[in-house]
Amino acid sequence: MPIRIVPPGSNLPGLSLSELALLRRKQSKLQSTVTSTHQILPKSPVIRHALASTLIFAQHEAGTAICIDPAGWILTCAHCFGDNEAEYQAGAKRRWLLCYTGLAVQVECNFWDPKRDLALLKVVAIEIDGSKEGEVPVFRHVLPSPNPAEVKTPSSA
Repeated sequence: MPIRIVPPGSNLPGLSLSELALLRRKQSKLQSTVTSTHQILPKSPVIRHALASTLIFAQHEAGTAICIDPAGWILTCAHCFGDNEAEYQAGAKRRWLLCYTGLAVQVECNFWDPKRDLALLKVVAIEIDGSKEGEVPVFRHVLPSPNPAEVKTPSSA
């Protein structure tokens, strides 16, 4: 399925008027702080790349997510889509997320694992100017570690 291009300022699909207003407030705040964010961050390209790979949910109770693939595959916590099977089944499978620049993307939950508290999302729409429908944008994403963890290495969060 190609990524849908949504013109900036449009009524974004799947949002009520109040949800759209909240997204626009968050978007405006993010857009207004891009320069100051760059000024306070260390100049490290790794940190700046991580920032560009991170997204926040646009709804009231916001969580975070991280882009893991340039085609728009995103990893987040399963509880962002439901704390249990009933909530997940009853809830919307599509959500809007914002990049630190204010760029809005709509994602669809493709895999939900409450045991590991992980959800795999795919970008299905993006709010941008000048792209052709179906043209696949390349998303900033985290880079794999050059030193992968050894098997049975404890992880920490």
